[in-house]
Amino acid sequence: MKLKTTTNNNKNLFHKAFYCCYGLNEKTPELKFDIENSNSNSNHQSLNEINQNHRPSIYIYSKYIRQDEKNKIKYTKHGILDFIKYLTNLEYSTKFESGGYKIAIRDSSELSKDTLLIRYSASINKNLFLKGAPNIIEMLDGIKNPEKNTKWNIYNKEYIILKRINENVDIVKKVTVKQFNIIPEKEYYNKRLFFYNEDMAYYFTSSIPDNIYPVVDKNFRALNYLEAFVIKEDNYSFIFDIFQQLDIKMSIPQTILMVNLPEKLKEYFEKLIEYFNS
Repeated sequence: MKLKTTTNNNKNLFHKAFYCCYGLNEKTPELKFDIENSNSNSNHQSLNEINQNHRPSIYIYSKYIRQDEKNKIKYTKHGILDFIKYLTNLEYSTKFESGGYKIAIRDSSELSKDTLLIRYSASINKNLFLKGAPNIIEMLDGIKNPEKNTKWNIYNKEYIILKRINENVDIVKKVTVKQFNIIPEKEYYNKRLFFYNEDMAYYFTSSIPDNIYPVVDKNFRALNYLEAFVIKEDNYSFIFDIFQQLDIKMSIPQTILMVNLPEKLKEYFEKLIEYFNS
C-alpha cells in the first residue's frame, strides 16, 4: 500500500496440506533446499515429523524474482527465515493495541523506502473454536488455500492458483474487493512459499515481475512487496505475527488507515473463526 520415502496416510495428509503436484514443466530450478527436522514431544504427528517423512524441496525460478528483491531476499528456507527475522527486529510505532490485537507501522523496509510497512499481531483463543480448535496445519490451509479462503475472506473477490511449482511453492492471482470506500479493486500476481520450522508455520508471498502477466490497467495492478505470516500456538491460543508492505498505486492518509485497520483486522479473524465453526 503506497502510504506515508512415506506411508500413504502420511502422504495424503501432506498432499492435502500443500496442494501437492508432480510433473513439473519448468526448467532446472535455480534454487533448492530441503526442509530440516527437529525432535518434538507432541502427542499428535508434529509438523517436523511430517517434514522428516517427506523432506520436500522448495524451488524458486529466477524469472519470478523481481529486480528489487534480488540481493535483498534469498529465496531459500533460511533466506526467508532470515528476512522475517530482519522484519521482526525492526523498530515499529504502535498505533493500536486492544483485545489481543495489535497494529504497528514503520515508514519503510529494505524493499521500499517510501511505502508503509505494517505489522499485525493477533492472539486467538482456542476456546473460540466451537468444534474444537484446528491444528496448525489446518489453520494455515484455511488461510492459504484459495478455495477455502474465498469462503470466509470478504476482502478477496478472486483467488486462483495459476501454477503449482512444487509442494511448497505456487503462483497465484488475487483480486481484492473495494475497501475503505475509496480503494478500488486491485489485482495481484504473487509467488507464495509455505513451510514449517520448529513447530511454527511460515507463509511468505510477494509479487512476481509484471512482464510474466502483462499489465492491462496500471491502476488495477498492485504491487505486493511482501506479506509474511508466522503462526505458532501454545495450549490456549494461536499467535499470529503478520508483516505487509503493499503499493496499491494510490496514496492513503495514515489517519484514514488507523481509523479503519483495527476493525478490518478484527473482522478478518472473526470471519476465519466463523469458517472453522461452520
